[in-house]
Amino acid sequence: MDIAPDGTRIERLGYHHENGADAWFIRGYHPERREYQMIDSHFDPEFPRWIREAAVPLVPGKGVPTALYMEIVLWKKLKVPANELRQITIQRVHDWESVFHLHALFRKTPAKPLGEHFRETRLFHSRNNLVIQTDLEVTALHVNTAGATFSSPQQLAGNAPGALFEDIVALAAKYGIDHHDMVLWGFNVEMKVQPI
Repeated sequence: MDIAPDGTRIERLGYHHENGADAWFIRGYHPERREYQMIDSHFDPEFPRWIREAAVPLVPGKGVPTALYMEIVLWKKLKVPANELRQITIQRVHDWESVFHLHALFRKTPAKPLGEHFRETRLFHSRNNLVIQTDLEVTALHVNTAGATFSSPQQLAGNAPGALFEDIVALAAKYGIDHHDMVLWGFNVEMKVQPI
C-alpha cells in the first residue's frame, strides 16, 4: 500500500491471463474525507469479463464480473468502512463508450445536468455494482469538469493502431458523433453515497 501526500491510501491490483491479456485497477481511500477513489483501470479487449470460478457467483453459470471482483478485492485491501463512506469519485473518465454516450445525451437534452445524464451510461452502471454490493446508494452525482478537455474522436484515438482507431471512430458514429464534434474527456464523477 502507498500513501499519497494528501493522505490517500492507494492499492493496485493486476492480473495477467493465460491468453496474454492484462487487466489492472488502481484505487484509493481518503479516511478523513471518507472518499473511495477509482483512480484508474485498464482491460485488454481479450481479458475475460467474468470470473467463473468465484465461490459465490453473482450470476449463476457466469460467475462474477471481473471488474466487480477486482473492485471488491481492492475495497477490502483498503479497509473501506462502507457505513462511514460519504463519496465515491471516478477520476479522469476515459471510457470511450460512456464519453460518447454522455455527449449524445447532453446534445439531446442540454438543460439536464451532466450528472443526471451520466447515470444512463455504461460506466455508471458498472461502477454502481460496487455501490449496490456494499449496501450503499448514490444520493447525488456531479460531473466535475475542472481539468477536463474537449477533443474530437479522431484526436482522442490519437496513435491507436489502425483497427482500434477504426473501432473508436465507429463507436462514436454509433452515437451520432463525427470529427466535427468535441467531446468532454478526462472529467471526474463525484458520487455522494449513504448506507441503505
